Amino acid sequence: MKRYKKGEYQQDHDLATIFGAYEAKDEPDFVKKFFKKEELIAVLESCGIAEKDFTMTQVQCEHPVTVGTSSKRADLTIEVDNTLYYFEVMSQSHSGRWDNDHHEQFYLKSTRFKQLYDEVYSFAVAFKEFDPRYLEEFQKMDDWYAIHLRFNDKGYFSDVYGVEDKRQQISAKIVSIEKTADEWRELLAKTLPMRKDKNVGAHVHVGHAYQCVGYTPRGGLGIELKFYDKNEVGIKVHYNLLNQPGLAKLVDEKHLVKDDIQQTIPDIEYRTAAGRNSKLIKFVFDVNDKSKKNVQTLIEILQAYAKSVGIENLLAK
Repeated sequence: MKRYKKGEYQQDHDLATIFGAYEAKDEPDFVKKFFKKEELIAVLESCGIAEKDFTMTQVQCEHPVTVGTSSKRADLTIEVDNTLYYFEVMSQSHSGRWDNDHHEQFYLKSTRFKQLYDEVYSFAVAFKEFDPRYLEEFQKMDDWYAIHLRFNDKGYFSDVYGVEDKRQQISAKIVSIEKTADEWRELLAKTLPMRKDKNVGAHVHVGHAYQCVGYTPRGGLGIELKFYDKNEVGIKVHYNLLNQPGLAKLVDEKHLVKDDIQQTIPDIEYRTAAGRNSKLIKFVFDVNDKSKKNVQTLIEILQAYAKSVGIENLLAK
């Protein structure tokens, strides 16, 4: 390999030039005009997050959120099932350098969103380098990201502080969750049909594919179990099935589905996810207990869910 030549320093453009390129009158206008799907994927990838399975209909600018009696607005969010990606973008004040007012807002909204969604990844976006006092707090949270969004003659790119450490932390967590999901797939497959030869991440695709009206989705969609990094499991159908006429109960009466399961297996704590589009039902479950009795309990929860929704046939061998 040849030795590197001296590189050419690229001066970052100032905020007025950046906003002018997008004909943005202020920061909310810039957020709407700059963050299209390509840019969002690029920022997520720079943070080590491989999330591409979303459309712009799942992206919301100025997402309202209530904190106590106060109404706040998050600059931008992406909601994928019951995972939320939240972006807080620095305004034009301080030439785009992250300040204490935005840090407080970021902390409040991120904390509140974590009470409403199963998983929340929060991104603080500034146009200048972050002060060390803020970076110390970002490093303590493995799902908080400090992003210096830079623009120069070569284009735009994201400098993400401490991203390698966060990637290692998240990678270790994901490996552990996926191992748990794989173990439970093997146990359930002895009794129930499986749609796919292997899991997709922490998702176990239980049962046959739902016969869709109007189209046939690639790979088949149906009931899914989602495992977490604690003793909690979620059950749902893929969100692309929610427009199917036979699954209206999940859309309009998700709480009744939860109640039906509760009546059938009453000794477990259940809750419905609070996401705007999510139809996930979560329950406390000891994933480390792989006894026959506990496996049977999970099967009965799946069967009660399928019966309530009217898709028992998907679990027939």
